[in-house]
Amino acid sequence: MSQPQTQTPAGKGKKGKGKGKGKGKGKGNETGNQTGPVVHQKPMTVDCAVLVGKPGPVVASTERFGLGSKITARFGVWVAADTDPCYRFTLEVPLGGQQELNEASGFGVRYEYERGVDKVLPLDVHRIIVKFPRGKVEWSVERLTDDLVAKFPEIEKAKSSAKFSCVTARLLDDSHPTVIGYGVPFANTSDPELEGWLNHGKPTVEDVTLFDVLSQRSFSFVVQMPDGPSTKNWSEARLPPAFSYPYGPLQPMDIDEMKAMFRANKGGKFESTYSYDSDNAHMTVVNQAVIQDAMWLDDERLTGWIIANTQFPAYFVRDPNSAPAAETRFFYVVVLLTKEFRDTHEAAWRRLTRTDYFQLYLFDRFGKPTN
Repeated sequence: MSQPQTQTPAGKGKKGKGKGKGKGKGKGNETGNQTGPVVHQKPMTVDCAVLVGKPGPVVASTERFGLGSKITARFGVWVAADTDPCYRFTLEVPLGGQQELNEASGFGVRYEYERGVDKVLPLDVHRIIVKFPRGKVEWSVERLTDDLVAKFPEIEKAKSSAKFSCVTARLLDDSHPTVIGYGVPFANTSDPELEGWLNHGKPTVEDVTLFDVLSQRSFSFVVQMPDGPSTKNWSEARLPPAFSYPYGPLQPMDIDEMKAMFRANKGGKFESTYSYDSDNAHMTVVNQAVIQDAMWLDDERLTGWIIANTQFPAYFVRDPNSAPAAETRFFYVVVLLTKEFRDTHEAAWRRLTRTDYFQLYLFDRFGKPTN
C-alpha cells in the first residue's frame, strides 16, 4: 500500500505579467557598511547542528559533526520559482531502510513531490521544515565559544573551530515560524526510540522534546562556515522579493472583470506546487485553475458562438451489433471538419469535446434548426 504525501496537490495556473528571470538587482545596502547593488541570494543549504539554548544540548546534526545523531539537520535559504524565499532549517528522521518494514506493517511508503524532475518519488526520511518569518527575526553570527567547541570532539580535536560559526535567529514580538511536517504520522518499525520521540513526545536528549525544540523563541545553529561569510549569507537584505500570485486577495466574480484581470496578467505557466505559503495562495490556485480553463473558451463570447453556429455534414453510424436501425436509440456521430476550422479552433474544439456529453445542434438541408 502507498501512503499519500502529506501536502495538498494542485494544478498549474498562468503566470503574471512582469515575472522576471535570472538574477534580480536593485539599489540599497547589503550588510554592514557595504553599499551598492544588492545581489540576491541563491539557494543554499549547509549541514548544521541544532542547539537548544546556547550552549544547550545538541538535538540534531549531520555526520560531519561526529555526534552520531539519529536526526540530521540542514540550515539555509530557500529560493525557488513561484515560491516565497525564506531562511529555514530542516530536520530529517529516517523511516528505516527503504521503508520495507513500514510497508509490511501496513503503515505504507512515504512519497514527496520533487520539483526538479516534476515527479512524486519515494522519500525515505520524515522531514520537518521550519521556515522563519521574513522581517520578524533578529539574526546574529558569532565565532564558536570554547564551551560550544567542547560539544563537538571532532572540531576540538582538529582545532578547526575557525571554520565554523554559530548562527542565531531570535523571533521578534509575537511572530512565529511556520512548521511543516511536525505531527504528521510517523513510523520506523526498526527503531522504537525514534517512534517515541515523534509519536509520544519522549525526550530526545536530556529533558528536551521535539516540541521544545520547535517552540523556542531563539534558534541557534552551528554551521561549517566562518563567521565572515556567515554574516554575508544569512542576511535578509539579500533575499529576493517576496512572491505572490498577481490576482490579489479579492478576485472578481464578474466575467468581464475576470477577463480584464487576465489581460493585465499575461504570461507563461506557474510551477506546479504541492504546498502553499498562505491560504490565499492556495485558494488562488484552486480558483484560477478552474476559471482560466473555462474563460479562454469564452474569449469575448466569440469563439463559442462561432463553433456553435458553424454547420458541417454529420453522419450517424449505428453499431452493427446493436438493434435494427429503426429500434436503435444510440448512434456514433461523425462530423467532417474543414482544415480551416481545425486550424482556427483546434484547441477549443478538443477542450469542448473532452466531456461525457455535449450538445449537437441539427439543421435541415436548408440550414434551419430542427426541433
